[in-house]
Amino acid sequence: PNNTKLKRVLNSFFAHHTSLKYHQCMSVNAAVFLYVMDELDAFHCLSRFATKICPTYFIDMQIGVIAVVMYVNVFYDKLFLTVALG
Repeated sequence: PNNTKLKRVLNSFFAHHTSLKYHQCMSVNAAVFLYVMDELDAFHCLSRFATKICPTYFIDMQIGVIAVVMYVNVFYDKLFLTVALG
């Protein structure tokens, strides 16, 4: 059942974002979103992640990996500060 949801999210994503090509990591990202939310929200989160937050990750993998690592570092730094000061 979850595999079917994953396929629907990815198929919807590529129907709406025809200029992007599939990368193996996309299914992992979509699966994480599906783990914590419904299909529609997972689709929107994947779309935003791929087009606004880390667009280079899905265009040029080498540049994209560096961008995602930087993004994750900033995210965890903010999370750590929030928890530490919270």
